[in-house]
Amino acid sequence: MRDDFLEEFGPKIKEEFFKSISETVKLLGLKELESFKLGIDYEDTECQDLILKIREKTDKERIDTIFQEGYSIIRRYFKYQKEKELIDKLYSINKKYSKKDKEVSRAAYTAIILLEDKVFDKARLPLLNALLSLELFEMEEELFSDPEYFANRGKNCLNQNKFEEANKFFLLERQVDNEHWSSYESMAELYYKQGRKEEAKEQINEALKRVYKCWREAQETLDFEVVEELEEKADGILARNRTDYLIRLSQYACGLLYFLGAAPLDTIINEVKNVSGCKNPFSKEELLYYLKDVSRLKIDGELVYLKEIEDPHLIIKEFSRRGLKQRSPYSLSALKLAQEGRINELFFTLDEDNKEIDKDLRRLTDGELNLVQVYEELRKDVAGRKHHDLLVNKLLSKGNPHLQEIVEIFTHVWNHLPRWELGGRISFELAKQRKAKGLPPQLHTHITSFEPPVDIPQQTKKKIGRNEPCPCGSGKKYKKCCGR
Repeated sequence: MRDDFLEEFGPKIKEEFFKSISETVKLLGLKELESFKLGIDYEDTECQDLILKIREKTDKERIDTIFQEGYSIIRRYFKYQKEKELIDKLYSINKKYSKKDKEVSRAAYTAIILLEDKVFDKARLPLLNALLSLELFEMEEELFSDPEYFANRGKNCLNQNKFEEANKFFLLERQVDNEHWSSYESMAELYYKQGRKEEAKEQINEALKRVYKCWREAQETLDFEVVEELEEKADGILARNRTDYLIRLSQYACGLLYFLGAAPLDTIINEVKNVSGCKNPFSKEELLYYLKDVSRLKIDGELVYLKEIEDPHLIIKEFSRRGLKQRSPYSLSALKLAQEGRINELFFTLDEDNKEIDKDLRRLTDGELNLVQVYEELRKDVAGRKHHDLLVNKLLSKGNPHLQEIVEIFTHVWNHLPRWELGGRISFELAKQRKAKGLPPQLHTHITSFEPPVDIPQQTKKKIGRNEPCPCGSGKKYKKCCGR
């Protein structure tokens, strides 16, 4: 403020003026100013750093720190247009309250004088400092609800070998979200880079513990590729031998074979590499050695297959006749769920309709059949319909009145889930691809869908498809409404 600014005023007026300066802060409680913002950018690192500096301070210390260090921020955001907007609002407040509240009117006028005095240091205006303080508080709440912000800043510091700063951000990330594994993973990398190997091991083990807890309890929120990346970091930090790595790969191979049935070792290696994104090389002989220990698999030379396969060579022959190559139909998450036997979770995650199909099957068969049982039985029909007919005949022998609906579900399962003889593909999707190319939908005369056997009583009324609109007019699919 200019030295001569108040020279013309007497002591009493000076006292009143300084009092009204501090009272300008009270103007923020008026509805006329509630919409006014400096408009600080939440990506502004100067604002972010100031927030980190004042976070643990008392209210008085926060105010003093913002008073001392907020000037440059105010200067950058409180430019001509913002200044004009605030002054206009203050003139309006001064006029509106001139008769009904002299103190408010005087505070508004004082703020106007200070704002219009170009020599006055705006950082010393309590009103602007209070505005900045409020916006920093809102920004602080948002920052401290987003652990990823601290994770990213920490990783940037780590990449620049700024270890002390990286440590600070990783600890802040953990403070925001102590359940997540990310900060433990990052701290492990930080300690490993610093040569603090025992501390790095402790942190990476904690990260693994937390990521597997998430995988067990909420796998739909986590891609298993993330777990594999963490495992690869752990391989290095924990100085593991190759056994752990090759056991993981053999598990992925087991999950892959759930969808392929049987496959040559070269195919398994290529697909596991493609799906898992694993970076460390391994030999065919190494993987084969560990596959021999997987109880669900059998090995014939270099052909690996599930134990329940009746004729693995027939599967190879069937998809070869169609000119197809085997491939994994799904992600590493799907392979891992299949390997762990969590098939319900797998199918319900891939298609929400599968949950409804499962409910329908249980209801129509009084709990005798479910989606997984039917799929695992039907996929054995590589070159015939023996297993389909076994299921149907069993239901016929019990006089099940819902046989027509159940067989329709069989057909849906057959056409919408991966098939061994199609190299892990889905018939429905493959037919669409062929149609788009102008080819016949079926690759071969081999059965691709099931029709009701002749001895199932046919309904005379028009059949409503499961995915057709329900005739009741609800707007829902028939299977989710009256067809339940």
